[in-house]
Amino acid sequence: MDETVAADSGSGRPPVLVSTEARVHFDQVDAFGIVYFARYWDWYHHAFEQLLSDLGHALPDLLREGLGFPAVHADIDYRGMLYLGDLVRCHLTITRVGRRSITLAGTFVDDAGRQLAEATTVHVAVLKDGSSAELPQWLRQAAP
Repeated sequence: MDETVAADSGSGRPPVLVSTEARVHFDQVDAFGIVYFARYWDWYHHAFEQLLSDLGHALPDLLREGLGFPAVHADIDYRGMLYLGDLVRCHLTITRVGRRSITLAGTFVDDAGRQLAEATTVHVAVLKDGSSAELPQWLRQAAP
């Protein structure tokens, strides 16, 4: 069984480890100018890549070294809409750390701070051959 450690700052919510922002472009919206729902995953993954980079381990380097972190679970709850030209921020944190997996949580807000969506993913550490691996110590230590 994968031992886990919940990350909590004492406030009930783990601290944000990385925040990214993006402007909504024409290719990300439907005919009504509303963001296509799957675009949130693009922004979420960009935040995950930024987190890895901020920790000193850029995703391209990790992949070249034969280590990846595919998602094995993902869910998202939508609470508001984004439109063409809006600014979206993704605040990402680590909420759980296991021997071989890590759980991330992301909150999406607009420029006014209005919450638009909440997402969670579980990623496992895998080697290039597809076998599972221990979560690197540098990533385990990143949990708040």
